[in-house]
Amino acid sequence: MGLTPEWALSQVLERSWLLMDQSRALVTAAREELPPDRLWELHQVPAARVMKLIRRGQDEGAFRTDLPMWWLIAVIHQVFHAAPADFTLGHRTDPSRMPKLMTESVLAMLRAPRPSR
Repeated sequence: MGLTPEWALSQVLERSWLLMDQSRALVTAAREELPPDRLWELHQVPAARVMKLIRRGQDEGAFRTDLPMWWLIAVIHQVFHAAPADFTLGHRTDPSRMPKLMTESVLAMLRAPRPSR
């Protein structure tokens, strides 16, 4: 894939997943203890990085432009934070597959729709 926006975003998501997976207990505690506005503050730097990659993908025609940026970020955030729930709900997803599942889901949502015929 090279240095495409898709590749760059997949790298960010995969590394973020590994970091979150390694500190799952801390992430869970933070979600339970911190108010939503503080959690949002803590997500600003990673969200800005992802927004920059999405804009790049939009500029290059790889990512959709028909949905607002806030919605794209919200969906990515939900996909990202739903992954640990897979484990707590007792699903049997191999944790090593989670980065690929998460990344494929996000990229599928972001891809520019093909023009209808």
